[in-house]
Formats: sequence, structure tokens, C-alpha cells
Amino acid sequence: MNWKNYIRAQDVVKLMENWNEQLPLKGTEQEKDFFPVVRLYDPFSNAQWLVTEADEDGLAFGLAHILEWELGYFDLGEIFDMKIVGIRRMQQDLTFNPDRPLSQYAAEAF
Repeated sequence: MNWKNYIRAQDVVKLMENWNEQLPLKGTEQEKDFFPVVRLYDPFSNAQWLVTEADEDGLAFGLAHILEWELGYFDLGEIFDMKIVGIRRMQQDLTFNPDRPLSQYAAEAF
């Protein structure tokens, strides 16, 4: 599953730029608190993901809500591979306009 086919090209670029910027900072006090780049959602449920960064293979970091809110890593390929009766479920919210860093979304969610 090529996750890049389901997210706007400029957003894919930003997700990967954020990943590359964050990679050497992981586990340090200099880790970045990025604004989410994309919001993915399932129009058939309350599931959603606020994604701040992703690598080439689709390993991503962000805030996810399926049954409850979780902060961590997930696979974008698996998300976009979910289907119901052959219909792709996950979509990018093209109207999403983040106004704060991910930590603030997480603080409100928990």
C-alpha cells in the first residue's frame, strides 16, 4: 500500500521533512512539538489521526483516536488499507487547519 497516493503531495513532503528534522532529536530535550500536518478520518466512525511526521515507508507519529486517544507511532499503509465492502475508508480532511502543536491537542484529548 503506497500511503503517499492518499495524502496531498505537499503534505507528504512536510511529513517527511518533519520526520527527518525530528530523527536526530528523538529522546532529547530538543524534540520538536510540531503542529499536525494532516488529519485523517474514517467517515463511517469516530476514528481519526492527527499526523505530525512520517518516514518513507509510512511509519508515522501523531495522535490517534480509534476507541480512545493514544499518542504514538502507527503505519499509514495499514490505515489506508482498511476497507469496508471494498470501499477505502480513510480520507484526508482537506479542510483541517491546525492552530496549535500536537502536545496541546493531546492535552485536550486526555
